[in-house]
Amino acid sequence: TIEEPPSHAVFILATTDAHKVPSTIMSRVQKFYFKPIESKEIEKHLSEICKKESIIIAVDALGLIAESAEGSMRDALSLLDQVSSGHKEVTLKSVQSSLGLSDQASIDKLVTNVLAGNLEYIPSTLNQIIEKGADPRAMGLQIYQNLKSKISSYEDFSTLAELLTVGSLSKPILGIEIILLKLASRIN
Repeated sequence: TIEEPPSHAVFILATTDAHKVPSTIMSRVQKFYFKPIESKEIEKHLSEICKKESIIIAVDALGLIAESAEGSMRDALSLLDQVSSGHKEVTLKSVQSSLGLSDQASIDKLVTNVLAGNLEYIPSTLNQIIEKGADPRAMGLQIYQNLKSKISSYEDFSTLAELLTVGSLSKPILGIEIILLKLASRIN
């Protein structure tokens, strides 16, 4: 039926593995490749929705939602729905909390200690961030994004990249601590 469909039939196939579709089918279809939506477009669309729904949202909160969606409008809409549910005002803090993110000042303080090689302050700073409710997996990505432009050697960058895998650990905060201590000891 797929190879020789009746004229009234239309099939829509969606896959992330187009290379697995048989060539007999690929030769008879129109292909559309989708790319992630830019954050500015997501932000604009979410802003229009907020206006229509009378949701007051901080500009930086809107930007964080759009950035966190990583090009997916569906994910952005789900997050907006989640943070605005029961509230008519959405703040940056409420979005950070929903995403399990730490506030930027805490991440900056941690990064400053890593770059200064202050080994004794890293564990306590990490614990303070976790006590405020940050998710260690999300925090690992925040630290990575903050430090990646400040690291110059390949060896340090390789160590930093390990932060992207700590989410799979049973105790991600311990993994983050070990990576940052290793990085700080090499920098100093």
